[in-house]
Amino acid sequence: MAMVEADAQAAGLDWKRRQRDMVDKAVGAKIARKTVPIAVLPTIVDVLAVGEAPVFVILGYRDLIRFIAQLGYEFPCSPVSTIDYADEHAFVILSYEEFRAFIVTLDVTGDIDEEHYTKTHADVRAEIDRGALRNAREHYLFGGYMSQRSARLKPAR
Repeated sequence: MAMVEADAQAAGLDWKRRQRDMVDKAVGAKIARKTVPIAVLPTIVDVLAVGEAPVFVILGYRDLIRFIAQLGYEFPCSPVSTIDYADEHAFVILSYEEFRAFIVTLDVTGDIDEEHYTKTHADVRAEIDRGALRNAREHYLFGGYMSQRSARLKPAR
């Protein structure tokens, strides 16, 4: 079974339905749609799970600050905790679902190297070939990013 489907099946939903549900939840919460470049998405350092279910996401503090500055408004996710190193904030821990629900509301501009992504992640290529996905960018933005899949960004034109 493809990894793309495995995560969603573990949750009892197909991934497209999860995506729509998260967007509906975010729209219901009246989170404004904001355009951000793909290169500004903060790096996910780790995802902490209970069993197979992701619960927390750990982001680099500086990455998150740069991302929030790019947004130009208050960040709607409340930190669960911070991890400090040498008397400075190094990492921020957020609720996985809250962060993911916010990320899917963004209008992310820019592109990934589709050829590299589908070679690196053969399950994504298979999903595209069978028509379950339109392209690798769609997978990265609505699944791959949150599951820490590597992607090369295409330079902005």
